[in-house]
Parts: sequence; structure tokens; C-alpha cells
Amino acid sequence: MEQAIDQPDFLEVASGLRVAADHLERCRNLPAEDDGARMAHTLQTMLERIDAMERNMNRRFDQVERRMDGFDRKQDDFDRKLTVS
Repeated sequence: MEQAIDQPDFLEVASGLRVAADHLERCRNLPAEDDGARMAHTLQTMLERIDAMERNMNRRFDQVERRMDGFDRKQDDFDRKLTVS
């Protein structure tokens, strides 16, 4: 009997990154030197990286989904061949 292997939930990861991004945006409310320009720039850079990570995760998730669809088609073809035999 096969054991279930925990798989990543990319949608939950993306949601968590959105929550983190929301809280990072709130950092602009913190007092900082130079009117927060440096912090704002740093936060913007972080948000851009988070967005890039989310896009990459979504792209990879789409790739996995396409591969699974291909596997399903192959399995269906195999099942049909067994039924015909």
C-alpha cells in the first residue's frame, strides 16, 4: 500500500506571501530617518521580489498541473488498452 506523501499547497503559499506583503506595506507607518525614503525603497524591493516569487510559483504550479494532465491522459490511454485486451 502506498503511503501518502505531503505535497506543497502553492495556493496557500501564495496567500501567505500576500499576507506578508500586506504587513510589510504597513511598515511605512513606522517612524524612520530620512522620511522613510530608504525604508520605502527597501520595502518596494521586497514587494517586487515577493511578486516575482508568486509569479514563479504560479508558473511552476501551472507546469506541474500540465504534467499531471499529461499523466492522466497516459493513464486513461493505458486503461483503455487494458479494457480492449
